[in-house]
Amino acid sequence: MGDRMVELVGRAQELSRSDPRPPVGRALGLECATLAIEHTRQEHWIAQLEEAKAWLEGQRANWQRISEERGHYIQNLQQQRDGRQRIAEERERAYRELLSTRLVRLASRFWKLRRRLSGACERGSEGVETL
Repeated sequence: MGDRMVELVGRAQELSRSDPRPPVGRALGLECATLAIEHTRQEHWIAQLEEAKAWLEGQRANWQRISEERGHYIQNLQQQRDGRQRIAEERERAYRELLSTRLVRLASRFWKLRRRLSGACERGSEGVETL
C-alpha cells in the first residue's frame, strides 16, 4: 500500500509539471469567494442560534424547576389546609360530644331535682290545708 501511494504522488507531481490545470476564470473566482463569504456568515449565524438555543433550554429548565417547586409548595399548603380542616372537624365533633354529655347530665340533674321537689312538696302539703 505504501509503494502504491508513493507511485501515485509521483505521478501527480509529474502531471502537474507537464500538463498543469488551466487557471480559474475571474467570474468563477468571484462566485467562489462570494460563496465562501456567505458560508462564513451563515456559520456565524448558526453558532449564534445554537448559543441562543442553549440559553433558552437553560431558561426552560429553570422555569421547569420553579414550576415543580411551586407545585410542591402548593401541595404542602393543601396538605396543611386539609390537616387544619380535619383538626377543626375533630374539635367540633369533640365539642358537640362534650356539649351533648353536659346537656344529658344537666337534664338528668334537673329531673332528679324535680322529683325531689315534687316529692317534698307532696310530703309537705299533707299537713297543709287547702283553701
